[in-house]
Amino acid sequence: MQVARIFQVLAILQSSRKGRTVAEIETALVDRGFEVQKRTVYRDIEALETAGFPVVRDDGSPQRVRLEDEVRIGNYLVLTPREILALYLAQGALTALANTPFHDDLRGLFNKIDDKLGPGSREHLSEIREGFKFDPGPQWGIGMKPDVIDTLRAACAERHVLSGVYASASSNTTRARRIGPHYLYFAKGSLYLVGEDLEDGKVKVFSASRFKSIDMTDESYGGQVSTPEEYFQGTFGLFKDASPPVDVSIAFAKQIAPYVSERKWHASQSVIHKDDGSIELNLHCQANLELVRWILGFGVNARVISPPALATAVAEESRKVAKIYETGR
Repeated sequence: MQVARIFQVLAILQSSRKGRTVAEIETALVDRGFEVQKRTVYRDIEALETAGFPVVRDDGSPQRVRLEDEVRIGNYLVLTPREILALYLAQGALTALANTPFHDDLRGLFNKIDDKLGPGSREHLSEIREGFKFDPGPQWGIGMKPDVIDTLRAACAERHVLSGVYASASSNTTRARRIGPHYLYFAKGSLYLVGEDLEDGKVKVFSASRFKSIDMTDESYGGQVSTPEEYFQGTFGLFKDASPPVDVSIAFAKQIAPYVSERKWHASQSVIHKDDGSIELNLHCQANLELVRWILGFGVNARVISPPALATAVAEESRKVAKIYETGR
């Protein structure tokens, strides 16, 4: 509660150029659902000062306080108080990178900022950060060589053809590839290269961790580079097939309806709320295996309304799952 309240005090102060009196801050906090008294507000303001936030007291009215617009870290980096707090909170959201070369780089970055902020600020911001916890989501379970990432990044920036050996999960083959790089794409806890397979001229998604070897050649890549919005338009997840996007309707039982309706699953989605508490989720995307497995993840709480082909695919996949448990094979 203290962490959330201090964050609100920051928001209240930053929303007023002339500052707020302690009484005004108290009233604003009460309006936002906090049970506070003036002495609580004073303690929160002192905590912000101890942490190094630029709290300024009005000479004409000691009870009026405001925030300086900026905090200078070193000679060149200037951040607002809320940007500093947001930066510290963001560390928790980056745990998906724990097994990647990026993790050490990010830790080095935060250490440099810590050195400039001083021990008092570090201690208090650390306490605030401990009040927020993040689900890391999927994480890399295997190592990633920094030189592979550097090569992929350089090829995307300089638009040079990549040549290497790639182990494909879909075809279960390992062979040489020549790829025209478009961009690196981070999704679902993994790093991917989107690029043109120069063997068949199709744009594909390659998992960065599956490159056995990779080199940037001297050959320039002159293909039309897609954007993520263009390439992933119509897909439900990362991988696309040749099928066109279709209108999809899925019914979700009331037990799971709040969870589904409160999240953005696809750019095209719309939600219809039913009188019985259930919902209907409407999408316009490819009805591929990735969508089928997502629907199955909700078990009996999800039912495909349309198209019929998708309902058949979900039923068939569920029968395969059931058969595994029935036969033990």
